Amino acid sequence: MLVFSDPEDFSTTLVKSLDEIDERWREYEGLIVPGSHTPTKVQYKIECIKKAREDGTPFLGICAGYQLCAIEYARNVLKIQDATSEEFSPHG
Repeated sequence: MLVFSDPEDFSTTLVKSLDEIDERWREYEGLIVPGSHTPTKVQYKIECIKKAREDGTPFLGICAGYQLCAIEYARNVLKIQDATSEEFSPHG
């Protein structure tokens, strides 16, 4: 399982929660993109979300991660090439 980590994000809390639920969670296939107050590598995350969608890999987007999921879907499925969010671009 891949969990993206940004500076000052919520991945530390997320990892702690997943460890408490199931210590083997790292062995599972999937992608988790948690929220972040300072999102970085936005385009890279969108590309990873697209790959997960196309490959049928389980995906969980939390807060900003869910926004990126919606942006990826709008761009690549609905063909809205300039889809974005105000959190990532002033033109959102």
